[in-house]
Amino acid sequence: MREQKCTALRSMVLLEHSTPLLTDQPENNLNNQFIFDQVVTALRREKKQRHFLRTTHNANILVPGDAELILVFEIGVNKDDQQQHGGLPKGAGKRSTLAKKSTTKCLRSREARQMLTGFRVQNFKAFEDTTFMELKPLTLLSGINSAGKSSIIQALLLLKQTLESGPSSALSPGKGRLLEQSLGDNFNDFIFGRPSLEDAQLVYHLSFVFDPAPDAGMYAACRSLFKDSGASYPCGELAATFQIMFQWGTFGHRGRPTVRVSDLRIDLALNGNALVGLKISPTESGGTYIVEPIPGKTMSFLQDMALSRLEIDGLSNFLPNAFVSGSQPSLFASKSIPVSFLRLFRDCFAAVRRDLSDEIYYLNSFRKPPARVYTTGQTSGRVLDTNGGNVAEVLWQLRKEEVRFFDGEGIKRNLSLPQMTDYIMREVLDLRQSVKVEQVAKDILEVKVQTLGSQPFQVTLADVGLGYNQILPVIVQGLLTPPGGLVIFEQPEIHLHPDVQAKLIQFFVGLAKAGRRVLVETHSSYMIEHLCLEIARDDTNWLVHNAKTLFIHAPDAVHKSAHIESIEITPYGEILNWPPFFLPDVAALDEEIIRAGFAKQQKEQGSSA
Repeated sequence: MREQKCTALRSMVLLEHSTPLLTDQPENNLNNQFIFDQVVTALRREKKQRHFLRTTHNANILVPGDAELILVFEIGVNKDDQQQHGGLPKGAGKRSTLAKKSTTKCLRSREARQMLTGFRVQNFKAFEDTTFMELKPLTLLSGINSAGKSSIIQALLLLKQTLESGPSSALSPGKGRLLEQSLGDNFNDFIFGRPSLEDAQLVYHLSFVFDPAPDAGMYAACRSLFKDSGASYPCGELAATFQIMFQWGTFGHRGRPTVRVSDLRIDLALNGNALVGLKISPTESGGTYIVEPIPGKTMSFLQDMALSRLEIDGLSNFLPNAFVSGSQPSLFASKSIPVSFLRLFRDCFAAVRRDLSDEIYYLNSFRKPPARVYTTGQTSGRVLDTNGGNVAEVLWQLRKEEVRFFDGEGIKRNLSLPQMTDYIMREVLDLRQSVKVEQVAKDILEVKVQTLGSQPFQVTLADVGLGYNQILPVIVQGLLTPPGGLVIFEQPEIHLHPDVQAKLIQFFVGLAKAGRRVLVETHSSYMIEHLCLEIARDDTNWLVHNAKTLFIHAPDAVHKSAHIESIEITPYGEILNWPPFFLPDVAALDEEIIRAGFAKQQKEQGSSA
């Protein structure tokens, strides 16, 4: 055992160099705890600076180590395969194998980040309580007009816009980059039932899961916390639940009344079991906040910590500033509170801020009118304007960027953004016309569309129907959303032919299978029906477990607020609970047409008699 650990440690010492490192089964005879604590941690830390090539039989290296590429070789090669792939060299050793094309699995890293897995909102616009909404890899929102679909999206955009607006405001509901219209002049304007300002409350419940790769610091802090306390660390998944209550008031006698966080609760769980819960609330003076453990939400070995009345400076937006920015050095200098505990929450708050501000992408249903030329210099980065107006410049700037898409047979990783966009339009959506961006002069771009016919020629985006201008930003923003990111589309089907609307589902499924999360608000019955078709066609049943359709009901005689119903779809594509007005009843419409036509014929025959 000592020799094996020495072998592993020797390879880790070699990390000091920058050349590629090849090791053969370094995990032999090592326990999984040592592998996770030493080998995997070193890999995560150093892989940004050098290449690693390892042969291994241990998944505890590949998966927690966030391997970028995994090749699985299977024995069993026929003669044709050897000829096709070049064959084995003569005299090859018994252990040499050649992977067949059909059995070579290229398992790319899912590159998942910490993720918002679901949320619930109370007292927001049309909803008294949305109840908890789990965000699947593909989630559709449907419902009649003015039922409250947009309210769900606006609730998320409100948090994102707040974090983008600077640290001073608890909420930023005014007109901005994401909210095209102000939610109201006063806080109670967007509170359900429009209560008085003094009685107005808005409550968010947010659930997150943290990934061991980008959030290795959280997992390391958690292990240290157990070690410092003398407790055994159970390896597993870290998750967090946030409850944030916003209210109107002065919270003491400082300053003028405003919207403030009146109650913030954070529950951290490990493997689904409560780890530690914190309650953060303003002091009577309103200038500082008190941090207290929540009874029943904190493991026994953590309850003895000196957290009974930890006082912090304040909040940045709706997250504790002292933890995130280090604005309160005395907090981390305190010897009564384990540094591992503070690091755990510091990294947790930083990850949540990053997920809400950087990992949510949004495209509304309106488009900037198409133009014959587009100027550059207006955009930087990977994010489209909410109306897609900068799509030409983004396509041009990122023309060499590789993107991934699941086409049903595998993840296409070797196509540039323009190539993949063209592939989606022609092969997935069956639009058949090629689209490309060209630079025609300095700082001047054209979006060219190739016409159909025996003698095709190119025209600009302004010279074809509005459908191309509508769908191009949808494709580009979807492809640019990184794995783990949440992309939100509002009514992407506008201006599209019904057949293209239906095939949009194939595009969204491809995005979801490539690791993105897709949230779509739609009025298209074609999209919903073809989701059912895709579920029925899916022999793996992946889609029935990873796609969800939510129907939003308007208030009625029974419900005083909007409410949400989850549509149940069987693995065979059958909808079990059809809400009223969910989809047009085609059979009933056909019957009505026949009856109306028959009645008309009778009238015509009667008048001629």
